[in-house]
Amino acid sequence: MSFVRVKANRTITDDEKRNLLPKQRNEYVEPTDRGSLLQFNSTYTEYIDPAFIYRGSLGSLAGIFGMLIGLGMFGVFGYWMATDGADFVLQVINLLAIAFGLAVFFMFFWLAVKNDFFTYTAYPVRFNRKNRKIYVFRPAKEGGVQVFSWDEVSFFINKTKNHPHRHLIGHVMDGDFIKFSFVVGMAHVEDEVIKEIWEFIYRYMEEGPKKVNPKYILLTIKPSWLSHYRLSFLRFGLPVGAFLIGQIILLPLIGPLIALRWLILKTCKTPTWPDWVKQECNTVENDPYNLPEPAYIMQPLYDDPEHFAEVSQGIKNRRKR
Repeated sequence: MSFVRVKANRTITDDEKRNLLPKQRNEYVEPTDRGSLLQFNSTYTEYIDPAFIYRGSLGSLAGIFGMLIGLGMFGVFGYWMATDGADFVLQVINLLAIAFGLAVFFMFFWLAVKNDFFTYTAYPVRFNRKNRKIYVFRPAKEGGVQVFSWDEVSFFINKTKNHPHRHLIGHVMDGDFIKFSFVVGMAHVEDEVIKEIWEFIYRYMEEGPKKVNPKYILLTIKPSWLSHYRLSFLRFGLPVGAFLIGQIILLPLIGPLIALRWLILKTCKTPTWPDWVKQECNTVENDPYNLPEPAYIMQPLYDDPEHFAEVSQGIKNRRKR
């Protein structure tokens, strides 16, 4: 899955306007980060982008297979073209097959692979409640880190066309004209989940960390085999405590995805905030709200079985609504 974007430099649609999330407390929505948190303290909170989760997914694997098919066609018909002599018809067929192979190669590369390799492991978004700023990580070729005032950004539920996924998206607007967009947190298939993530951010920014006070950070962008393993099963909808037999059955399919994700992230750089961002986001010593980053994805749930049971029950309760 490529880096999730919504086209900016355009006028917002009426459908999009209806999905505006107001900047006010909603007592009927539970503030939860839904596993999207990367950092949390009294000064700022930081969130993952949706693309991080899908790197090394089935889409990436299919894209690589498609590229190999195209490359194979190029090689085979290129060899035949070099050995078929002067037969005009055969040479035309070989040439067309070579062109088709190249087209297949670049099509799969463009649609499924190009945004996975040799980029950044993640594109985080940071919310600083003390200076009321939002920092959006972007590579240098896209203008570098972008900074906006909390008050100048409008947030919406973004619904992906022809796909069930929703995202929390921020638009920097001039009237109805969208100047810049960024996506916050993981993708989900229910509007209510996006509202929960938004409620978490809103209460943190307007009311402070004690009004949300998450128990753990469950996500890390540090690459490790264990993180790749856990995440690959979660992407298939298996709970973190899935039975071992289920993991063994799916391992022939998930094993290549684990290896692919490891390979992809090995080619990527870890996002590093510039020094001026770090200075603006200085944290206080002995911050009681500072949460440690886990060693691997979902580590706190495995280390705290009681909380794991609470989280599992909460998920079940939400699904019954």
